[in-house]
Amino acid sequence: MKKLSGLLFLIVAVSTFGKHANASICDWLDRSYLDLTVAEDRDLLAAFEAIPEGKTKASWIEQLEKTRDDLEARVPGATLIDLETGEFQRVVDGKLIGSIYFFRAGFDKVGGNLFRLHGDVDKNYQGQGVFKLLVLEAYLQNPSMKAILTTLRGTNAEVVEEGVRNGLSFLDAVKQTPAYKVRKSLGFTEIVYLRASGSGARMMIEFMVGRSKDILE
Repeated sequence: MKKLSGLLFLIVAVSTFGKHANASICDWLDRSYLDLTVAEDRDLLAAFEAIPEGKTKASWIEQLEKTRDDLEARVPGATLIDLETGEFQRVVDGKLIGSIYFFRAGFDKVGGNLFRLHGDVDKNYQGQGVFKLLVLEAYLQNPSMKAILTTLRGTNAEVVEEGVRNGLSFLDAVKQTPAYKVRKSLGFTEIVYLRASGSGARMMIEFMVGRSKDILE
């Protein structure tokens, strides 16, 4: 597996329809980062191990708690938390307007500090801070986490495809997604693992972000 300098390396898995030039993500990915090999668990673990160790600064936690409280005051509804299942919900008058599942990834070597995150927000409430509030709450429940692993679909995948078609590199296009921006606001700035398959409505992008050194003591 080809490794790039520093923390960043990108692994692109191409599905079987990738053989057809007009239907493949290969048509528009930034080829300077391509390694057309199906990623395996060991690649993900190698990326995780590159993320710096360290205890999260108390001052950073306090800052995030303030941000959470500010969002709580202006985002509609109330937050429901089920720590057993890892589900965080935002509800307005009994109606679910957003939810995320936040749970430890199933890799023994990561010491319980790698989390998978999946979520969705009702279109009528997107752009109001619902997703950010839920992710903030999940992070504050698990401040020892080193990295967040996510699969981008739907709106986020569309942002990536549009960005690349408008001339951005694949990496920079991922950084334009709402998903990345929320993670960046929590201090998870480093994209250390990235792979993609499919195109258009069938495109899926998996990426992992590690926390920045400046939030560690």
